[in-house]
Amino acid sequence: MVKVEDVRRTWANIAVMIKTRVLAIPNRYAVQLVNEPNPNIIADVLTKAVYEALQAIADEDLKVEEQKKKLNIQLPTQSLAQENTNEKSSQNKPAA
Repeated sequence: MVKVEDVRRTWANIAVMIKTRVLAIPNRYAVQLVNEPNPNIIADVLTKAVYEALQAIADEDLKVEEQKKKLNIQLPTQSLAQENTNEKSSQNKPAA
């Protein structure tokens, strides 16, 4: 069984990675685009930058999955929502 805190920590790390990569885009492309008069070119460059950032995040996720396979780590198929539902239902049952 996966601990809820481990799932929360993992998702927090993912959120930080996404935030970091996306917030880096303006600084990375500001100098390149400052004198570009064509908004279509600006939009194209920024769209590509966003896709590159998302692809980098996906690639990082694949590396984590590969590492799990190497270490033979098995994750349960039960979702976090199901786990929380099961915990709540067991808490609401009267004691025998």
